[in-house]
Amino acid sequence: MIVLPRPDEYRRLRALRELNLTDSDRCACCEALVSLAATYFNVPMVMISLTERDEYRLFAEQGIEIKGAPRSDALCNIVMDSGEAQIVADTHTDLRTVGNSFVTERPFIRFYAGYPIHSHDGYIIGVFCLLDRKPRKLVGNEESDFRRFGAI
Repeated sequence: MIVLPRPDEYRRLRALRELNLTDSDRCACCEALVSLAATYFNVPMVMISLTERDEYRLFAEQGIEIKGAPRSDALCNIVMDSGEAQIVADTHTDLRTVGNSFVTERPFIRFYAGYPIHSHDGYIIGVFCLLDRKPRKLVGNEESDFRRFGAI
């Protein structure tokens, strides 16, 4: 899959750079958020990814062995493309995710929920994600709670 640059890609990347977030800036509050989300939603994997030009860089994660992914392969593209939260109950049946390498290979993702992280200027600079190796749905208040976690 080829990721074409959005018309505002330069401004989006500038907004990300202005935050000056490096791997050494990993904050305790982000690590605590992913840990709390993993427990609250009972999912084995949670991550906060930052969307660079050509890759997603994990800023905080739990249960994931990777530290980033080429932007062309990442499930987070469905959030970047739509500009809003996306929930995929079963990646094997959703046309946006079926055949994705993260679905067919390790970590074998079957459930994906992604919430866009915005800069002060409104540009999407990353994605907050819940992931599971089995299909599932967010039930009851879980969907609104997921959106509240993402907004943090």
